[in-house]
Amino acid sequence: MIRRKWKLVLVGVVALLIAMRIALPIFMLKKANLFLADYSKVFTAHIGDIDLSFFRMAYALQDIDIKWRKDNADVLFVADVDVSLAWRELIRGSILTDVEITDARMKFDPDVVPNIKAVVAENKKKSEEKSPEEKQEAKEKAETIQSTFFPLRVERIVLKDSSFEFSAEKNAPEVKRLIFDQMQMRISNVSPLQADTKTVATFQSRLQRNANVKGVAQSRVAKNSFDWDLDLEMRDFNLVQANPFLLETVPFTFTSGTLDMFAEVKSENNNLIGYVKPFINKGDILSRKENFKSTKHFLMEIATALGNVIMKRSDLKSVATKLDFSKPAGGEFKVDALGALSNAVEHRTDRPIAPSIEDEILLK
Repeated sequence: MIRRKWKLVLVGVVALLIAMRIALPIFMLKKANLFLADYSKVFTAHIGDIDLSFFRMAYALQDIDIKWRKDNADVLFVADVDVSLAWRELIRGSILTDVEITDARMKFDPDVVPNIKAVVAENKKKSEEKSPEEKQEAKEKAETIQSTFFPLRVERIVLKDSSFEFSAEKNAPEVKRLIFDQMQMRISNVSPLQADTKTVATFQSRLQRNANVKGVAQSRVAKNSFDWDLDLEMRDFNLVQANPFLLETVPFTFTSGTLDMFAEVKSENNNLIGYVKPFINKGDILSRKENFKSTKHFLMEIATALGNVIMKRSDLKSVATKLDFSKPAGGEFKVDALGALSNAVEHRTDRPIAPSIEDEILLK
């Protein structure tokens, strides 16, 4: 008799879990989409589906679609956002979550900056006009969003197989769009539990579907500043693909060549310091079939070609320099142009610049 009761209880618990597994995602999805429908006057947002996993203590938001409310243009689409309990942190006594984002596609066009500025200005004006009670209500609304989708503090964010596109004009062809694809990123210690600890991010991507970009970044919240540093490396960028962008700003084009670039920069105690090392390999800006857009274009092409001949190492077939820059707290941004020229000459003579990160700029 007792054994039979236990069986009935077990069956009841299993049935309850199955019912919750079926009903809860439907309820959560409806509630979330109702909330997102009226949340912003600038964006519309919709979640396609919500999936739960009791065994992993996780849930997934699928087919998240964000558009401009004004013209229904795409802003962001995310195929899957998986939020799960960080079991490794639970063993250490902390209850945190991991967030894994797969196939995020973000698109920005010329309307992005004006729209964002308009929203910020409107929100600032409304905030100044709000009563203390209304401000508290707005704060609680923002906290509701965070607690709804991320009820626990996040320890790690992983971005997989994603892309970012930006164009300076609407409906621009692909050759005039800045495209990062095959993006992978991992951010650890997103919500530091101890003071003066660093958040670390690693990332890699493809630029314009040919160059490889990768980097490492660190950040730390200090007493009176937000400190950070970044190491960035790009290799094998096809310079011919830069021509559609260059012709819009300067009378300058490439007929061949690749660009490698290495950079380090940090901001510590509100002081900015860094350098960038560009390497133009086997570059050429003149061709017998070159179509010059103007006299200014022609003269700049000639001047650059002469500089290319003077600065190019015959053995390495490259033009390179190191450009240092800095900005002290409260001061002006400074670029060491004379130092860059000197470095270019040295690269041409007996001291070639190393095509790598120097690891000389780090957070203390």
